[in-house]
Amino acid sequence: MKQKKTDTLEKRECNNWGPIPADATSLMEKVYTLRKKDLGDFTVEDLRITIGQNLSLEILIPRAIDQLRIDLFASGNFYEGDLLQNVLRADPKYWKTHPAEKAELLDICTQQMQKLPEYYDSDSILRGILEAYEGFKL
Repeated sequence: MKQKKTDTLEKRECNNWGPIPADATSLMEKVYTLRKKDLGDFTVEDLRITIGQNLSLEILIPRAIDQLRIDLFASGNFYEGDLLQNVLRADPKYWKTHPAEKAELLDICTQQMQKLPEYYDSDSILRGILEAYEGFKL
């Protein structure tokens, strides 16, 4: 029986970071672990974490856009829309070099942003997403 080949960030980027440092924070440990995780097994939370650290954007932003196309307010472990907020706040240099992806995300947002207030009980969460969206549009 053939063993499934894994497709990881480390393999795609040809960049093994080595073992997790002894003094690593829990976030660092998580990111090191995610670099070895099969991309096919990535969850919304995994995308949120890694994109939130501005890592592997070339690989992960297209996957995140696919997820946001299905559910703009997909949630990791924090709140509905946490993936969207991290994608909108991703490194502006990435978006400058990927205008088609930016246009696609703007189109998805434009179609669905009117639904935003019904998703949130917290004004601060709603305000954070709207601020990220306004900054992204610039």
